[in-house]
Parts: sequence; C-alpha cells; structure tokens
Amino acid sequence: MKKPVLSLDFEPDEYLCTWHIRDGAGAVRNLSGAIEVSPMAPPRGIIYGNIPLTSDTRHGETSFAFPQRSASPATHATLANGGEVLVLDSTITWWMSHGNIRGSAALLRRKSTLFPWQHSDVPEVPDGDDHLVFDRVRFQVGALDAVLGFAPLKTMRFPKPGEDGERTWAATEADETAVRWTSGEDVLEAHYRGSASIADPYSFSVRHSPVITASSAHPLSLRRLVDDWVTPVQAIASIATGTSEPLTYLAVESNVTDGEAHRWQVFGSGISQDPFDSNAESVRKANSALLCVADAVDLLELVQKWQGLAADHHPLVETYAAMLHARDQHPRSRFLLLVQSLEGMHGHETQTEFEGLASNHSAMRAEVLAEIKASVSTEHFKYIKKYLLKQPFRSLESALRATFTDLPVDRTDALSRTALIRQLMDEGPSGMTPFAAAARLRHLLAHGVRGFDTSDINQVVSVSEEVVRAHALRLLGCPDFVLERVLDE
Repeated sequence: MKKPVLSLDFEPDEYLCTWHIRDGAGAVRNLSGAIEVSPMAPPRGIIYGNIPLTSDTRHGETSFAFPQRSASPATHATLANGGEVLVLDSTITWWMSHGNIRGSAALLRRKSTLFPWQHSDVPEVPDGDDHLVFDRVRFQVGALDAVLGFAPLKTMRFPKPGEDGERTWAATEADETAVRWTSGEDVLEAHYRGSASIADPYSFSVRHSPVITASSAHPLSLRRLVDDWVTPVQAIASIATGTSEPLTYLAVESNVTDGEAHRWQVFGSGISQDPFDSNAESVRKANSALLCVADAVDLLELVQKWQGLAADHHPLVETYAAMLHARDQHPRSRFLLLVQSLEGMHGHETQTEFEGLASNHSAMRAEVLAEIKASVSTEHFKYIKKYLLKQPFRSLESALRATFTDLPVDRTDALSRTALIRQLMDEGPSGMTPFAAAARLRHLLAHGVRGFDTSDINQVVSVSEEVVRAHALRLLGCPDFVLERVLDE
C-alpha cells in the first residue's frame, strides 16, 4: 500500500538517541537512551549512563533517595539517525541505573546537514515553554477535503472501450489547488499536496493530500498554536460532518536565519499519525454540510469566530466541544449534554432580556409582598415570602421550543416522531408538547428516576444533535443554506 502524499517524516516507533541532560551544576551530560513515539499517546523514553543523581551527605556518609525527579519545559536529544527531538513538559524519574522520561508532546525533525554527526552543538532550551515558539503550524484533520469544498483535479481522460489509436490516461490539475484566507496578519492556507507515479511503466496515478498551514502575527508556543488553529478547524470539520474527525498529522515550523524553515513533526495525545489521500468516495461519505470554497465561506472567519466564542466561554461551544470527540459516550450522557448546550445557549442569548424581566419582577414582588403583609398572619407571610419566586420563571420547555423553531428548518416534527418522546407525551397530560416531553426526559435521566432503551434515547440524541450542530454553524456565521443541509431530512 502506497504511503499518502502527506507522508510522515518519522513513523511511530522507538528511536535510539543521545539525551542532553543538564546536571545540578548546569553542565550538559550526553547520555544514551531511546524515545518511543506512538499514535494518540504522549512520548516516553529511557536514559542510561552517568545519570545526574542528587545525594545527601551527613556525618561523613553519602546517601541517595529513590526515585528522584526533575522537570523541564523541554528536554533535548539527538537521534541515532541524526535527527533531533524535543520532549515538552518533560519529567524525568531517576533510579539508580537509569531514568524514565515522560512529556506532553515530542517534536522530531530531520537534520538538513549532510553529515549531522559531525556537529555536536546542543541548542539552548529556554526556561519556559512559552519562549519555545514557532512561526507556523501545519496539520490535517479528517474530512478536510470535504469541508474545503474544492477538488485538485479539473478533468480526467481515459481511453474509451474500443478506441483506436494511442490510448491515453491523463489528468488536468485545477486552476487553483490552494486557497488562502487572510485577516490582518493572520493567514490560513489550505492546499493539496500532489504526487504522481510518472516513472512506473506498469502503473499510472495522480494523488493528493489536503493540508492546512496557519500563522499569526507573532510566533506562538505549540499549545497556543493548537488552541488557536488546530482545535477550531478540527471542531468545525466535526460539526460540519456530524462525525468526530481525527487530527491525522501535526507539524510546527520555525524560520531560521538562512531562510530555511525547520519543520518539527509533533507526537502526542490526540494525533493519529495517519494522514490520508483524498478520493471522491470518502468526500461523498463525509457528507459535509460546509463546503468552504463552493459556498464562498471564509474558513479563517469561522476559526476566528470560534476563538472568540471559546474565549467568551459560550455555553454551546464550550459544552458541545467537550463531547465532539467522545463518541463512545452512553446515549444518556450525550442527551444530557446536548440539552445542556441548547439550554445554556438560549440563556446566554436572552440574558439581557431576562435581566430586564428580573428587574421588573423584583419590583413587583416587593409591592405584592407589601400588600400581602398587611392582610395575612406573620406565619403565613413568612411562608409566602419564602416560596414566592425571586426571579421570573424559566423553563427548559420554552428554551427547547425556541432553539428548535429558531432555525431555517423546524425539526419539531422529527422530535415528535421519536418513539421515546411519543411515549412520554402519551403518558403525560393532554396537550403535552414534545418539548415538555424532552424536558421530562432530561429530568428522569439526570436524576436517575427512570431508565430507557439506549436505541430509543439515540433517536432523540440524533435529532437533538442536528439542532445543536445547526446552531453551532449559525454562531460561527455560516449562511442559512449550510444550516439547511444539516437539518434537511
């Protein structure tokens, strides 16, 4: 099987290396060892040699306590193949004969020099990882090609059955295989990296991998690059497709004085190390509601809007984002979080209106209590004062009604047709609405009063998640026809 065009500089594996460890006096010790980098996991390694142990000397006797631990924002190593490694947020546990190193992420890069082993320079690692910054981040997420909404090939030609003469297979590249969005000094570029098998007389193919490169006005730490760029794009792709889209590839780049960019491949939790090539079948299967280029939607604007909503702790984005990549959740948990997302969003968007109602309510409550006080006993007045609401009544039913109906396509009928909502409506009083039934379901599940078949809950989850996805895209500024693709049955 051919490797994807967006191939990995380093495959998940264990690599022999030399660790450059500072001892208590600040001197660098070059110690043998290895580092293991795996998909979806933080790095881990082992260190051997003249390890820097701390001793305790008392009354002429020296003792060592184990295990000993040391921490650093970044620990550097040179691979046996000449490459370099930085282990971020590293913690080393020292034993008598070796050390175990763990970190939040590992950055690996190839040396560009012809004979890297001739160079013994060890770069200075700054005291804080906020100073370990990079100019760009390059990454790929699942269904990126579907979300981008444009293909790298314009035309294809192949011989027709029975065609005489020279039989030709050919592909014509699209006029543009990249799109670039800018806002101030923020730049987001999506392009297809292409490859063709031009030297194989037995096989002909042209393949492309989608990739995004993003940069801001100033260099940023890995954590900031992921938070500002990678997480929003991954979340947008997941919302657009209704599927938890993986982060398949991540690299950061730094400019250097000679104009050459140093590229570091990143290993860590949440990175599958499984980049993919695009094909029509996978794009169709993704069924993305968002087609950025075809829909004339600025992906950078969506990312910046996500950044703003996340910074504002918007309840729908904050709650729904937490469950986007937890597809193994029980339907009960998913339903409760979806309802929480909708209720929180409605409360957030109507907060100003509610504050006005609350002010009027408070004034009216004081007037009513003053009138009642003169007419009832002290004991009765205390009871009324205690149980008369201090704020206007807000119900989950009304919040659900507003969020379902305030969309280009009303999904109320779809909610009413689910078996569980029908059952609760039949059990309830005459005229019970599907939103009251959904509110009742939330109460029963949240308080453990009653359980239901998971397949029945899943029906309600499916409809509710469509509504949440549509509202998320609305909050990001997508046009109504994009929302309609999510809601259209």
